[in-house]
Amino acid sequence: TSGNPVYASTNSSSSVTTTLFSNSAGQGVVQTNSGHDLIFGTGSVEKVRIMSGGSIGIRTTTGSNTVNIGGAAGLGVKFHNFTSGNSSYITVESGDKLQSNVGGTGYFTWVTGGSEKVRITSAGSIGINSTSPDRRFTLYQDATTRMNLKSLANSTTGIEFGDPADHNIGYIVYDNTDDSMQFGVNAGERLRINQYGMMGLSVTSPDALLSVLAQNS
Repeated sequence: TSGNPVYASTNSSSSVTTTLFSNSAGQGVVQTNSGHDLIFGTGSVEKVRIMSGGSIGIRTTTGSNTVNIGGAAGLGVKFHNFTSGNSSYITVESGDKLQSNVGGTGYFTWVTGGSEKVRITSAGSIGINSTSPDRRFTLYQDATTRMNLKSLANSTTGIEFGDPADHNIGYIVYDNTDDSMQFGVNAGERLRINQYGMMGLSVTSPDALLSVLAQNS
């Protein structure tokens, strides 16, 4: 009726959608389909689907995970504490960027395999296998710990040190093209060890076990 624009209909054919509730314009819909999914829609567009296998789809009609969220932008989950007023969220932004936020003075963690693997504290410190990182970046392992930097055979890998005015005034670089290790200080190379173990102090092509070039003071 016009005062209560809701109706129910059934159809015994498995190939025809059964509309359980809807208004006259079809803008608020609860339906089942031939695949035995339960579909909820608003504004003439499907918003939520409970699939026959038990998975839930939010703005997506497919997915094998327990909860599947789809859409062009603003994908995410938000948690709000009404007592403290703090909110936390995880979103996937444009460009496939994973963004997370924790309200208050808490911390954000990633847990896999039943244990915490990564923690970002409220101070901005990052710990990998460390729940209390005491530096901006802490990597912990019970056994031998190594961090691997890898590039193509015709390129370099390295670590840079600097400040806001000069981001790489100091550096450690491994050059894969000639298998040399280079150490830079004050924006210039000061030490090089070549592929044969020869060391050059302010010499980029050492031709002895130790080659030294005096610098003007």
